[in-house]
Amino acid sequence: DGAEVAEFLDGVNDGRLVVMSTADDASYRLGDQARASIRRLGSAKIDSLNFRGSWVFVGQKGMKGTSIYELVDPAELGLWSNGVEFSGCVPIQVDAGQFGPAAHRSFCQWYEGYGPFCSVERVSMPLTPAPPLGTTRIRHTLPITVIASSQRGRYLAECLQSLFSLPGINSSLITVFIDGFGVEAQRVVNLFDLRSVMFPKVKSTSSMEQIFKNADVVAAHYFRSLNTIWQLYPLDEYAIVLEEDLIVAPDFLSYFHYLLPLMKADKTLLTVSAWNDNAGYSVALFGWRSRASGLLVVMAGVGIFGCVNLHNVNIDIQYTLMCQGPTTLDGMD
Repeated sequence: DGAEVAEFLDGVNDGRLVVMSTADDASYRLGDQARASIRRLGSAKIDSLNFRGSWVFVGQKGMKGTSIYELVDPAELGLWSNGVEFSGCVPIQVDAGQFGPAAHRSFCQWYEGYGPFCSVERVSMPLTPAPPLGTTRIRHTLPITVIASSQRGRYLAECLQSLFSLPGINSSLITVFIDGFGVEAQRVVNLFDLRSVMFPKVKSTSSMEQIFKNADVVAAHYFRSLNTIWQLYPLDEYAIVLEEDLIVAPDFLSYFHYLLPLMKADKTLLTVSAWNDNAGYSVALFGWRSRASGLLVVMAGVGIFGCVNLHNVNIDIQYTLMCQGPTTLDGMD
């Protein structure tokens, strides 16, 4: 009974470690009171636990911030989740993640130019993935690769917040690849408690016109990022690739979900694209909204869905043939 769970947790002495996990279904009778008690122990993901979902958590009574020792796997409607596992050593003083309203507020006091992301309303809201809707049949199972620059933290923050607004989004499948060692961009990723990979920035060696002069640098970042995503998810055949200046629409996951069978059936398809020249803030069309409206002079960003064969055959092998830019990547994965 949820009330009994809340009463027990609220009576635990300060400083006591609390280890919790689900068995069978734990959400049906948990209730708001018990969930609130669990959040006070440092949970940031208890509200993502749905019927027949799996969840494991290590918290501490009286801790400040949120625990980094928490995993959740929401279940698809009517089915059981795949389950989650956690193993390792937990310190007596549980570490608090660099996210949550306090960290968000501190970030906004330090950095300027983040607009709505640092509004009073948004700062007071936790940056946690939206729980799945009771009627949704879409389950997020594909890795998401966010291609980011170390100099555009504002765009990255808005992109990640829009991803977190998608019902049922699985944050453990999101990886942000940052071009260059930028503290600001890394702090943005930390606010969302996501995995990030930083690469050293390379210099352009292209002699092309100025508008294309840094194309080889962008290509190098994509090459390293795509190499790494398949190393992180060796059992996955497909992945979604986003640039950090995109704000995804509510149908983002369903768009790629329904086109996945088409990719599997037609081996001549290289990618499925969500690009739309007419997309804007006031329009949500097939997968994402760009910041630009009307005629686009510069492409606002890429939202594509590809497979590992695209990387192995068309990118990995032909990269050095297509790009005459930075060849200083030898020995780097």
